[in-house]
Amino acid sequence: MIRSGTESLFVHGNEYVYQRVVNYLNSQYTQIVSIEHMADSLGYNRAYLSRISTQFRHTYGMSPSEYRKSLSN
Repeated sequence: MIRSGTESLFVHGNEYVYQRVVNYLNSQYTQIVSIEHMADSLGYNRAYLSRISTQFRHTYGMSPSEYRKSLSN
């Protein structure tokens, strides 16, 4: 389960990036968010966010876009 809210910054590896993505999606769930817009807003390269989407899915059981869609249900 993904927890919303402020999380510890002492997270290893990509967990920090994943948490930033989750926090961003939690704050933008009523908006349509493209990977380009999310990358610009978070200060990451679009290709990097695309690449870690697979790892995000492995870690959280869903892609970032599936997570965003789950917020509106």
